[in-house]
Amino acid sequence: MSSKSTGQSGKEERELVKNGKLFGLFNLLDIIVVLLIAGMAASFLYKRASRGEINVLGEQRAFYVTYKVEKVRDYSLNAIEDGDVFFEQHAQVIGKVVRERSETSVQWAQLLDGTIEKYPMEDKYDLYLTLEASGTKTSGGYFINGNNQVAPGRDMAIQSNKIIMGSARVYAVSDNLE
Repeated sequence: MSSKSTGQSGKEERELVKNGKLFGLFNLLDIIVVLLIAGMAASFLYKRASRGEINVLGEQRAFYVTYKVEKVRDYSLNAIEDGDVFFEQHAQVIGKVVRERSETSVQWAQLLDGTIEKYPMEDKYDLYLTLEASGTKTSGGYFINGNNQVAPGRDMAIQSNKIIMGSARVYAVSDNLE
């Protein structure tokens, strides 16, 4: 038996794939790479759009964001006043202070008998800082400064003209000051 192609189908096969190129123009590997890149881009855009992060449109409105900053010292508490404006990175405004409260920080310790106890930390406080922010609300959540989503559990570096808080965690977001 011969391995040569004979007849019409052999001629068609040679025209379809000529010098490793499909129809003499495209390398099959090139087509696969282009399709793979296009699929990845479409998947990325679909995922972002389904989370509401693309073209967050809507009317600007006020809402309240409460941050929890753990283990701050009393001089940091004294540096914050109602009406102070806080910013996120790149000097984008978050909002102004409308409420602040603090409680003594606690530390958990395991005792020799295996029980776990909590102890107050001297001169350390957990600060709850509520800011009146302006942004949009969509089915995907609250957004400030365009596409920056503000959601409970998100860590942010925030600052005012008087103080920088490197690790502030969003504690709550609501339409009303509670």
